[in-house]
Amino acid sequence: MIAWDGTNITIQEGNIDGKTNTFQEAKTDWQTKTYTLAQLNSIYKGVVFANPK
Repeated sequence: MIAWDGTNITIQEGNIDGKTNTFQEAKTDWQTKTYTLAQLNSIYKGVVFANPK
């Protein structure tokens, strides 16, 4: 997670194709996305934070 504004969570995703890639290929997988907590839980099926507040 790179940001939380109280409603939205901004994360950076990588290796979303599930393959072992070269660094050049892996850079194309890197994406920054913003979700609500409900959306994130729906996508990742039960998010657990290491430092919950």
